[in-house]
Amino acid sequence: MIVEAAEGGAGVLRRFQGEEDAIRKVARLALEIVHVDPETGADLSDACVRGCYRCLLTYGNQASHQLIDRRLAVPVLLRLLGSTTLPGTPSEPPPTTMPPGPVAPVPETASAVQKALAYLVAHGLNQPAATASTVEGVPVDLVFPQARAVVVFIDTEREPKIDLDPLTFNGWEVMAWPPDDPFEDLVAAHPSVFGSVV
Repeated sequence: MIVEAAEGGAGVLRRFQGEEDAIRKVARLALEIVHVDPETGADLSDACVRGCYRCLLTYGNQASHQLIDRRLAVPVLLRLLGSTTLPGTPSEPPPTTMPPGPVAPVPETASAVQKALAYLVAHGLNQPAATASTVEGVPVDLVFPQARAVVVFIDTEREPKIDLDPLTFNGWEVMAWPPDDPFEDLVAAHPSVFGSVV
């Protein structure tokens, strides 16, 4: 995982994406920092065992010193040493919207999910890839993986309470919609997920 610590970023991630040999250069330097010869993959003569203050250990990460082992990074860095970044060709996204059109009236007895789906169809908005599904072992109501990996819960009283940790830890954005609130408010707040009502 590569993270830019500078507030607002310093352009490093953009360079990784845009420069053919940027990742290769970083991998080479990282190998040298952890006492490994980039040409052979072998430890240098002055290499430490797991980590030292010349490579990975700092006073800031003292609480994690027992977990740090420079040797674990070497295979990944050696693979990155042979990498090349190529510009991608944008592919056509799968059709996720339907043209707005007349929709049969939704009966009062319809479920919250049925009402939400009817609203999306009526306004030509993005459709979920799945409904009443399970993601990361968690039951969810509407799943939009094509739009920033989002799960939408129809937030009814559920017992026992749902543990959302598996979703958030695996990169899903979780949004709750209490059915008493207007669904259009949720849609308006998240145009990148649902699209925009024209």
